[in-house]
Amino acid sequence: MPRLLCYTLAVFGACATLPPARYPDHTDITIAVRCVAPSSGRVRVPASTSEIVVRSLAALPPPDGETFDAQGRRWLLYDAGTELTLRGQLRLYGLADHRRLFPDAVEWLDPQ
Repeated sequence: MPRLLCYTLAVFGACATLPPARYPDHTDITIAVRCVAPSSGRVRVPASTSEIVVRSLAALPPPDGETFDAQGRRWLLYDAGTELTLRGQLRLYGLADHRRLFPDAVEWLDPQ
């Protein structure tokens, strides 16, 4: 019985020495951006990766479709010249400039 007590205390004592949980440094942002679909009709938008989590992303007007290329980049499909607005929430891990995630942006709007 004393042996069992020693093992039990050792196991429970080990559990109490775990390091505190910590999330990696990140920045949560809300975006609103106006874009114009280029001649290809493909508007590049971010996809979740190890550097970014796309928490939400809405496009108005809604796209005709969506596709991913071989590199995992995400594209919304529109007729060339279509003006659209993207709104969403992103979590960034170590990215200094989130604006590069929207190469077709023509204007950054107040996200409120």
